[in-house]
Amino acid sequence: MTNSRLLQLLLQLLNQGKATAPELAEKFEVSVRTIYRDVDALSAAGVPIYTTPGKGGGIFLQEGYVLDRTLMTASEQKRILMALQSLQAVDAGEGSAELLNKLGALFQKAGGGRRWMRVDFSDWTGQRSALFSQLQEAILTQRKVTFTYLSYKGTFVDREVEPLQLVFKSHEWYLWAFCNLRQDFRLFKLTRMQAVNVTQETFERVWQEVDFEDKGLQPKEQHALVKLKLVFEARLAYRVYESFSDVRKLADGRFFVTCWLPDNVTTYDFILSFGDQGEVVAPASFREAMRQRIAKLNQKYSLPVDEAICREKITKEELTDET
Repeated sequence: MTNSRLLQLLLQLLNQGKATAPELAEKFEVSVRTIYRDVDALSAAGVPIYTTPGKGGGIFLQEGYVLDRTLMTASEQKRILMALQSLQAVDAGEGSAELLNKLGALFQKAGGGRRWMRVDFSDWTGQRSALFSQLQEAILTQRKVTFTYLSYKGTFVDREVEPLQLVFKSHEWYLWAFCNLRQDFRLFKLTRMQAVNVTQETFERVWQEVDFEDKGLQPKEQHALVKLKLVFEARLAYRVYESFSDVRKLADGRFFVTCWLPDNVTTYDFILSFGDQGEVVAPASFREAMRQRIAKLNQKYSLPVDEAICREKITKEELTDET
């Protein structure tokens, strides 16, 4: 955190020319004494920074000072900007665009200022972006988070956690955190978190690199995998190749897929999302379970609309396009 603050303090002075210690202390949410220690650290590192007392005084950089670009090649400068652009694309936090622009100026706009890649994991509603910002803030400031979590069993449980890392795994985003309820580390799927609140209570737990391939650290519902063999109609080629790696095209244009998926409700729902264009051919037990689910679905849709409305206590007005 100190190195990041030193860099941002330096960039602030490069942009403004001067600043007072109280101004910088307020900006970086530290004490005035800490700012003066940062100034001493920059000075010890060879940065021509100095302070002057009295009215009109403050913290200054020697006029005309720029970061020593000769320590990096043009290729290295481009790589740094590319990395920063990638981080910004996944919402690196408030002020990241400003920091990127300043570094681009220092590196003489290496790469022409182009964003060579755009990564956006937010959904179209913008709800996930807001959640990302909340969790990012909690992780960086080490503040506990409370939320209601929908388990794979379909039950809602209130959780309080110490957030440590956002993890993208198998097409899904998870929060890696220490759960106070279970007194253990857990992965929480972001799409199952509701009523998320970043508290004012801080924690001191130190983050360590974790191997998520360890079965004990995988989401509980993903422990058991089943080997499925599926057949899809030709018109779903785009979804088949997006979703699976072991794909074989059959003579009639259909696709034969072999894959390992969690043996749980998530997989059933995933396969049902292909509608009548997909079919489980093996194993027989999974095919039978799918048949039973489809039978229940057929039974539900076989009811007259009026009877369904009465059973669910839904008014006819609620089902019209105008509401």
